[in-house]
Amino acid sequence: GILKYVYESDPALLDPFLEKFPEAQVVDSYDQILDDPEVKLVTAAAIPNERGPIGLRTLDAGKDYLTDKAPFTTLEQLAAARAKVVETGFKYMVCYSERLLNECTWRAGELIAEGVLGRVLHVTIAGPHRLSKDQRPDWFFRKEQYGGIITDIMSHQFEQFLCFTEETDAT
Repeated sequence: GILKYVYESDPALLDPFLEKFPEAQVVDSYDQILDDPEVKLVTAAAIPNERGPIGLRTLDAGKDYLTDKAPFTTLEQLAAARAKVVETGFKYMVCYSERLLNECTWRAGELIAEGVLGRVLHVTIAGPHRLSKDQRPDWFFRKEQYGGIITDIMSHQFEQFLCFTEETDAT
């Protein structure tokens, strides 16, 4: 893939991003990204309660969507995304970084898939991590915006458990 655009209204977030990815073209609106027919995948790491609606707009625009965890803060957002995926045929994906971007966890998944560890019956995951209160944005402490501790932190653990046990239903 090619990083083509970035949309961010907060210069405090935009400037460090552009230092790391100077090739990204800054746009004035999210619609500019959605209107480009060359763009096939849109990623976002918005405030969690905004991720679901952004995903719906992205799928409606005929593009796949990849968001940071947690992808939703309500069951209504989850239901809307499921319906939109069926309606549009586009993908709504989530980057669960604790499994996908952590080398040790990725390797554990490989060992499980190879049968080296046998059938996984139990997974222990220590959490939550450090609060780092001084580094968190204000929205992180507003449940209506971040969804609560189970939505925020435990979504990683649930995803890992389902993957490692090869289960598709957490009920």
